[in-house]
Amino acid sequence: MLLSSSALAKKATVEDLIINSDRLKINESALEGVFSGNVTLWFNNGIIIETDKMIIKLKLENAKRKIEKIIIPHKLRAIKTDEDNKNIIITADQANYLFDTEELHLVGNINMQEKEKFVKCNELIYLTNIKTIGAKEK
Repeated sequence: MLLSSSALAKKATVEDLIINSDRLKINESALEGVFSGNVTLWFNNGIIIETDKMIIKLKLENAKRKIEKIIIPHKLRAIKTDEDNKNIIITADQANYLFDTEELHLVGNINMQEKEKFVKCNELIYLTNIKTIGAKEK
């Protein structure tokens, strides 16, 4: 199942993120930060993700730290306001955002509403670089 999305997106960088949480634990040797409590992530393209735990995994590239992926292991809610000021709302059991491919992989009990369109599925891949939503039903 494929649906077009009006979400505006660009490749996210660490400068494009704002994260607010109750707690932050940094593990330098594992190149990760674990945010917990009430966690809210804002991308500068208008996407907001709310959850209770988020793990930022870094990688070394040319001696610089870059975000590899964001792991959201528990229930989440993602909200995007489109250019018509209408919200796209997605809920899921867990998700991973992959920076290199600009994909948000959602898994488990997914509900998505975009204007009058509704999607329910167990796996959904939000391809931010081509503004498309792909869903796989089991």
